[in-house]
Amino acid sequence: MRLPIVVFACVVLLSRAAAAQREDRRGFIGLGIGPAQPIGPFASASGTNPREGRAFPGYTDTMLNIAYRRGQHFGIAGFFSYSEYVMRNGGNDDWWQVATLSVGPMYSYPLGAKASLDLKGTAGFVALTPVIDNYTTSDETGSGLLIDVRAAIRYDVFRRWAIFADGGLQAANVSYPASGAATDVRALVSGIGIAFRPKW
Repeated sequence: MRLPIVVFACVVLLSRAAAAQREDRRGFIGLGIGPAQPIGPFASASGTNPREGRAFPGYTDTMLNIAYRRGQHFGIAGFFSYSEYVMRNGGNDDWWQVATLSVGPMYSYPLGAKASLDLKGTAGFVALTPVIDNYTTSDETGSGLLIDVRAAIRYDVFRRWAIFADGGLQAANVSYPASGAATDVRALVSGIGIAFRPKW
């Protein structure tokens, strides 16, 4: 009679400990990289749109991918990313540098004991710099407001480490104070990465 009670108590205690471990790991700090595809005027080379970017496909390095879940589903997320796109009709020494910083809400939906779907809608700022003949100056950098919306599949590999794959859209309207010109930045970004899960 005592054995079933002992077994039941052990199961309850272990399940509570496991749940507590999962609750302790509400956030993560990640690093990811992957291809990026310019769309709309940013990819156009027709010459009819003054806001075009003539950008070839490039890459996006999300150097800081951070999130914290406050409740069961909702939380906050942020990105700091850097992208490069070679310019069409130019040489390999002509490209766009795109740096972004954004923050916003996150919705996390569990897909199992270790996997989850994270939906993130962030807003922030972008800095866009054209590099011509491998040369640029700070006067040529434009800035603007940014929207960065992504969906990610995250899988907890170890207690403190996870892997993820994400994809989404970056969109911004950039203006250059020095010249008064403007460029529309639209790109589909994606990546794979690794994340550290601190005890927050």
